[in-house]
Amino acid sequence: MDSVSVSVSEKTFGQREAKGYQINVMIQPEAAYAPPDPTISKIKYPLFMAGITTSNNLVGSTIVTLKDKRAVRIEIYHGKSGLKKLVARMRDYVASLPGGKKTASFKMLQRICQKLNNYKKPKKVKIKAVPDPEAAKEHSTSEQSFGSIYRLGMDALEVIKQVIGYLPSPPELTILGFTTFMGTVLTSDNDVAEAYNEWDNAVETRYALYEGDAGLREKIQQIKNYIAGQYGKDSNLYKDILKIKY
Repeated sequence: MDSVSVSVSEKTFGQREAKGYQINVMIQPEAAYAPPDPTISKIKYPLFMAGITTSNNLVGSTIVTLKDKRAVRIEIYHGKSGLKKLVARMRDYVASLPGGKKTASFKMLQRICQKLNNYKKPKKVKIKAVPDPEAAKEHSTSEQSFGSIYRLGMDALEVIKQVIGYLPSPPELTILGFTTFMGTVLTSDNDVAEAYNEWDNAVETRYALYEGDAGLREKIQQIKNYIAGQYGKDSNLYKDILKIKY
């Protein structure tokens, strides 16, 4: 699987970001608000929230990049001019040469095509908004599948190199043309791997900003605790800030 749709849990991160900013708006006018922990002070807390926004933006941009890179790769492998189609055309060209379908080269290409046909165009899968070991396993399996297809393409290239009289007119079917194409395939694989790593790192970093020991969840609770002690649980400020649920 390699196509991507974004999990609805992305909305949750945005909602919690908005709530974090709501709390900032509430504490800023309070002259007596001076917590002992500087990370939730009127100066440091807004800076922390700015980091949350930056992190959300980075996750969003890396998702877009990953989606684009994967779409390109799917076309390179499964598209009308993709690897699977090109190998099938090379097989058919070899069938037109003397000896045709009786040659060892044709039979080898035919077996390669049959193996390639076992790999179907990926269905859409959701990209998780939080670190997920199962999603990582699914990604690993997907990469192994694309690696197998790439290997079959390289095997096909080695076959046509040995075919006497293999001189097709379409440049993409020539030995030079297909060699260049396989370089493009490898580049696309590397692009997807790089984009995935950037997205994965961004998700891990954001998750820590929200759920880590010094994350947004903890800071919101700290602020509520401080206000309860400083202003009292009967104060309007505490009652108002208590309404903001993480």
